[in-house]
Formats: sequence, C-alpha cells, structure tokens
Amino acid sequence: MRTRSAQFSKGLLLLGICAAMAVSCAGQAPGQGLPSELPLPPGVSIARVDHMDFGQDEFSYPNSNRTTDYVKVAGHLWRAFLKGDQTSLGVPSWKAALERAGWQVLNQTPGNTVARRGDWWAKIGLDRLTLIQRIEAEALQLTPPGEKIEELVANQDVPYVTPLPNTTRKAWKTEDSFELKGNKEPEPRMLGPAVNLRYEGAATLSSVEVQTRYSAALQKAGWDVVRSDAGGLTGAHYTQHGRDIWVKITPLSAAYSIEVADLGAAANQDKLAKALDDAGHIALYGIYFDSDKAILRPDSEPTLVQIQKLLAGHAAMKLEIQGHTDNTGTRPHNDTLSDSRAAAVKTWLVAHGIAGARLASKGYADTKPVAQNGTPQGRALNRRVELARP
Repeated sequence: MRTRSAQFSKGLLLLGICAAMAVSCAGQAPGQGLPSELPLPPGVSIARVDHMDFGQDEFSYPNSNRTTDYVKVAGHLWRAFLKGDQTSLGVPSWKAALERAGWQVLNQTPGNTVARRGDWWAKIGLDRLTLIQRIEAEALQLTPPGEKIEELVANQDVPYVTPLPNTTRKAWKTEDSFELKGNKEPEPRMLGPAVNLRYEGAATLSSVEVQTRYSAALQKAGWDVVRSDAGGLTGAHYTQHGRDIWVKITPLSAAYSIEVADLGAAANQDKLAKALDDAGHIALYGIYFDSDKAILRPDSEPTLVQIQKLLAGHAAMKLEIQGHTDNTGTRPHNDTLSDSRAAAVKTWLVAHGIAGARLASKGYADTKPVAQNGTPQGRALNRRVELARP
C-alpha cells in the first residue's frame, strides 16, 4: 500500500507540474516561445527559440519597379527553428496563415518569405524564421568632454563615455596603444596611450543594441563618428574645446569594451617637456594629414597648440620637427612627403608666433621605423611626426 500511495502522489505531482507548464505557456500559443502576433500554419511547431531584447536583421523583397528593396529592422528579435512536413512548411501554408492574421506578404519564396504587419516583420526560411518587433533603441545621454582635461581614474567609469544602464564594470586597464580604422580609411590609426574598460550585461544584451545606442549618443554629444558597423565596432573622435580624444566601443558576448585615447592629454606641454628631457625626442600621433599629402587637417590643432605653448613657455628651447613614413611607396616619394609634412608643422608654428630660427624640419621617410612594416598596425606606428632636441 505504501508503494501504491507513493506512486499515486508522484503522479499527482507530475500532473500538477504539467498543468502549471500549460498555464505558463498559454500566453505564448501557438508559437511555443514566440509572441502570438505571428501565426503558425497547421502542423508547424517550434524546436527552439532564441530571443534578444534588441537585435537587427535585413529583409529583402521585390518592389513595383522590378528591383529589390532592402530594409534593416531593429528591435525585439526572435529566431526560431521549425518542425513540420513539406506541406505545412511550404509557402502556400505560410501565406494562408499570415494573411488570415492580417499580415502583408511581401515576398514568397521557399528560402525567403517576408511578411509585415505594422511594426512586426517576419522572415521565414525552409526550417527557421526571424521575427522582429521594430522599436527605437532607448536613448543614451552622454556628457561631452569639457575644456578642462578630465583625469581618468583607475577602476572608475570614463566621465564622458558612461556605461549602458544595467551593465557592470568588470575590468579597467591601461594600454600602450589604441588601434582604430575608420570606415573611409584604408589602414588603421595607431594612437595611444589608452584605457580599456569592459562591461557585462544581461544575457539578452546584443551587439546591435550596444552599437546602435552608443553611435547615436556619441554623435548627439558632438563626436565625429568615423566608424559604425551594424552590430559591430563604433569609433569616434572628439575635437571640440581644443580636445583630441578617440573612443572605440567593441561589442562582446553579452558585454562590451570601451577604449579611450586622450591624445590632447598625452600631448600636454608639460608631458612633452618631460619626454624631451628624458629621451630627447617624442613621437606624436595627434597630427593628422590628408592621405598621402602634406596638408594639415583641422583636427591636428589641439596637438599643434600644445607644441606652440611648450615653445612659448621655454624661450631657449630649439626643436627639430621630424617627418616619418612607412615603407609604402618609393623612397623618393617618401622623402618628399615626410619632408613636406615636417615643414608644414614648422610653418604652422611660425604662423602662430614661434621664431623660425628655433625650428628645423626634416623628413626621414621610412629610415627610422619604430615597428615592423609588414602589418597595418606597424605601418600606422611608423607614420608619425616626432619632436627632437637638435
């Protein structure tokens, strides 16, 4: 009797669990994990559903001009794997189920059935589907960098690139260099020094959310967004108020990193003076030229101003301004380019009150590399302007 009683109690417990599961899933029918906005044809069930709070996908469908429209949609995203036979998973079954529920079928092919209803978009393949409810990413407010250089304190957030809500800082470290390739640049820049912070969020934090929110917030705060990959890296440059700051935000798995290189702080006149006293020369990566030209770009001004202040505050100081290139191109071309770039820096300083007799300029082409030229990173380090004691 005890055995029968125990078996009966266990059976009641199992029935109770099944009933509870049925109640909890009732709001998700018929998609078994998908929102009820998407109808399933008879005979189709869901093998697995993955969900992101904020994701992105592209939907393609033919238009009235007999060309193809491509629409990127971002928002709540579900991806599901389907189970069913050839008939239930076929285009006619999906078309009938979608149209009965008020969806507009935009494309009808076995590998790419696309449908829309209001803010909802669906893309259905042979055995899987993508469903997105379009929403705007929650706005992120960033405070622009000020005129006074902010100290980046160990194990604290960067004051002008604050973290996303509901994410936690897990790491803070310094780095010797900072690498960033803009969308329109053939090779990366090597800048530095930098700080690198890593933040972790919920499992549903997507790379698209990280990229979308930071890209919009940086632009709104006055940064020049030089790179913004869909669901990938975001890079930006800030040059207002005499500042020269670079930031790179890299999405990771349910996490992201923030790297910041404040070249204006690195080129502060006091730091320049100390480096010249200690080593006799210093490499500068905050002086920017048009590609393969000796034309100074406007965003070089913060670093040029610090050199001007250094020389104005040390009346007896004389400097050689050196131009250096990588080994791309011929030696005669690099000789001319490096010499012209060094001369352009001297011309700017003379135009801003520094006596020309205190300055020499010389191009060294690729004869004094500081890194291997065999990689884009090494070439970026070799393209530089240096200040040196004569």
